[in-house]
Amino acid sequence: MNPLISLVFVVLPALYAAELFTGSFSSQLWAFDEKADFGTRWVRFKVALTLRNTDRMHDHFQDVSNPMSPNYGKFLNANELDQMYGPSAADKQAVRDYFASIPEAKVTMHDHGDLMEVLAPIEHVEKHLDTSLGVVAHVHGRIPQKAIRAKTDISVPSHIADKIAFISLNSPVNHVKPRAAKSLREVENHESAQLTNVNVNGGNEEAIVIFHPICADGSYNNYNPPCGNIGGGPSSFQFTVNSYSNSLTDRYQLNTDPTVFNVAGQSAYCMYNTTQPCDASPRKGACNCYVKLAPLPKYTQLRVNVSETFPDGSSKNLNASALFALTDVATASFLSDLYQIPSGMQVNHGSNQSCAEFYGEFYSNSDLEAFFALSGLPNNTISTAENYYIDLPNDQSKPGGEAQLDVEYIMALAPNAPTYFYSIGTFNPNDPVNTTSHNEGFLDYLQLVESQEYPPLVHSLSYGDVEADIFNASHNGSVAYGNRCNQEFMQLGLRGLTLVFSSGDDGIGSQIVRDDPETACQQAVPEWPASSPYVTAVGATQLTNKYLPACELTYAYPGLPIQTQLPFQCTGTKETVCSSTFGGVITSGGGFSNVLNRSTTAPWQEKAVDYYLRQANQQAYPPTSYFNPQGRGYPDVATYGSNYFVYLGGAITRESGTSASAPVFAAMVTLWNDIRLANNMPPMGFIAPFLYAIAEKNPEAFHDIVTGNNACGAGHSIETVNCCEHSYGAVPGWDAVTGLGSPNFEIISNLVINNGTAFPNLGAYPTGVAQTLVEQVTTSNDDGIDHPVVRDTSIAAMILGLLAFIMSGVLCFWQFRGKSSSQGLLNNAV
Repeated sequence: MNPLISLVFVVLPALYAAELFTGSFSSQLWAFDEKADFGTRWVRFKVALTLRNTDRMHDHFQDVSNPMSPNYGKFLNANELDQMYGPSAADKQAVRDYFASIPEAKVTMHDHGDLMEVLAPIEHVEKHLDTSLGVVAHVHGRIPQKAIRAKTDISVPSHIADKIAFISLNSPVNHVKPRAAKSLREVENHESAQLTNVNVNGGNEEAIVIFHPICADGSYNNYNPPCGNIGGGPSSFQFTVNSYSNSLTDRYQLNTDPTVFNVAGQSAYCMYNTTQPCDASPRKGACNCYVKLAPLPKYTQLRVNVSETFPDGSSKNLNASALFALTDVATASFLSDLYQIPSGMQVNHGSNQSCAEFYGEFYSNSDLEAFFALSGLPNNTISTAENYYIDLPNDQSKPGGEAQLDVEYIMALAPNAPTYFYSIGTFNPNDPVNTTSHNEGFLDYLQLVESQEYPPLVHSLSYGDVEADIFNASHNGSVAYGNRCNQEFMQLGLRGLTLVFSSGDDGIGSQIVRDDPETACQQAVPEWPASSPYVTAVGATQLTNKYLPACELTYAYPGLPIQTQLPFQCTGTKETVCSSTFGGVITSGGGFSNVLNRSTTAPWQEKAVDYYLRQANQQAYPPTSYFNPQGRGYPDVATYGSNYFVYLGGAITRESGTSASAPVFAAMVTLWNDIRLANNMPPMGFIAPFLYAIAEKNPEAFHDIVTGNNACGAGHSIETVNCCEHSYGAVPGWDAVTGLGSPNFEIISNLVINNGTAFPNLGAYPTGVAQTLVEQVTTSNDDGIDHPVVRDTSIAAMILGLLAFIMSGVLCFWQFRGKSSSQGLLNNAV
């Protein structure tokens, strides 16, 4: 049995039970470093207080999130939530008093919160909790941060034991990892350089080839022109590009009759006149030569062979690149066109949004300004004074690829939406105490959001970890920690917030497949929080000309030999699963939870997932012994995830990942919220049940993805990525790679203003609600200035809007006691 799975148990019977785990810390991936120094005399940790009425919380959460329920959208504000489910005032005081009695301790807890933070000297904490603390480090050394955990059992007095769910000193080290992957920004680090001395930086129908010329005597040198000191330099270079067709069913099957492109390269740009010695590796050498090849075909595997010719007519073969593929470059305009987001649509009715970043991922407003200018969009920035929720100060001189990608695209696709930035500190104990060094960044984020009276309505998070590391029943505190995070997700959903998480970038084997494919491929490895049924998970797509299974078939007239067969070529391009084997750089994560049962925790997806599991297509999913078919299936939806144009650190770069997919979908939710607020309706809240409900009656609301799979991990070449034998495949309807598919924004915009109790089949859509909000006519006012006026150009849209207004008025009167302003709806939602 796979060790990752054998340590994970279905824990639903205890999902909402409060239990104090008094044992010491233990983990497969983290071990105590006996030689490590604390680096500080302080430790900061979390105490999760036991919640009340948790047996009712799950049903309440499902009820207000169910679009078919009369209670749909009846969210709670912070005070109402605390009164219903939070710890009692007496329990809070008892626990606070105990930890405040630690000498020099500082105890922080919000009035409506249930997570307490304690900062105290290590020696006093050890004495107070009758334990010994130590520093833990990642066993493989892949993660530089360290954490402080309990080496021996933790003990608290019996009078508060039942008031504490867990103490983070024995909980998992949840190092949520960013999803974004650079798309060959630093060409010297391209993986193909590990195979050959020819490297490639791919673009859109073009590529830069990086190579080292060889002198006639076989040597490398740093003279300009090449080999000029010995008179044996090449007179020209030749580049032969071979094209190989991927197979949709067998990722290693390549076309045996490739197309060949011959490109002359006499004018290569070479970096000589350097004091550094040359060598054979363009990854390390100082004497690279560069040439641009164009045009090249997209959506196919390419290999560049480089040779050189000398004045005497002789030639040398310089080797060949690893296989690579070219894909479309994503911009804000490209995405708006792909998902039918009307041009000019912006937020005007109170909707807002946020991104959360961890461990020193910062953004730069100057990069934001340049991105918007280059994207042809109005300038926009994030105010650090008003829209920055500080835990770790933002250092704009050190912007990170993850953070910059997130803020650029969530802001570009939801223009004018107030955007907030959560920056959560590191958990490295060697940081001085006067910084915000923490032991558990994810709980810090949840504590920060729950402390806010009016947090942003939409939260995009492009981070995750392996589910088995979070819910490990053999490790003290793990299950309590995981369950509590799920409860925190539910509480935020009860306040009307939408949590959007990326589904992962390494396919069925999770991030483990990059370093340990043998272990990762023994069983499916789900990722969390994407596998949580209390968040909305987003997978990734890319474009292809093989968007149907028929697109790679061949045909011939009856009776003719096989040599006369012709390929069936589909017209145009559509979405497929984003995969590293097709040039996507990453592979969409997806699968089934090993911990949470679908019928109990995610009934809203039961019908769609059950249909998927009844597929006779062997490409749809692995043998049922390989995964948990009863688990919550993810992702819920997917959006484009490959080759994003990003402005970072004063330069253009490209990034790929479900890190891009999550903020793109989150921005759409922000726009849908604004449509609802404009119609005096509450925000979407936990949106997944709504998505499955409309997909059942209006499947045209999603672009169904029917080709591709998630067998492989992230990487730049089909020859360097690690792949598993089994995978989940894209099929009609929901699947465990792209969920329901990618959203048709305009169609869903018509559906979000229904009264929440029925979703009629709208058939052929007229000019929709979203377009109505942005269509403008020019009128002349007395001031002589042209003013935009919103006008509905469709009788059908007017009728739809009138019906929605009447029904939403009834709902809002009953729910909000006559409050009709958008701000009133926002206040009650959160």
